[in-house]
Amino acid sequence: IGAEFDAKWQIFNQLSWAATATLSQNRIKRFSEFFDIYDANFDFIGQAENQYTNTDIAFSPSFIASNEFAYK
Repeated sequence: IGAEFDAKWQIFNQLSWAATATLSQNRIKRFSEFFDIYDANFDFIGQAENQYTNTDIAFSPSFIASNEFAYK
C-alpha cells in the first residue's frame, strides 16, 4: 500500500527543479521461519519453527525521496 508524489517546476528557461516522494507500507502478512537445532556436540536434534505476522520487508523503506536541480 502506498502513495507517490512527483512534481517539476520550471524556475527559469534554463533552470528546473524536480522532486519525488514515496510513502508506502511494505509488509509480509504471514511468514514461517524454519531452523535446525543442534546439541552441544553439534548433533542434529530436530527442527523448530518461528511464525511472524505483519512483518516489515527487509531493505524496503517506508519513505523514499529524491530531488533534482537541472540547468540547460
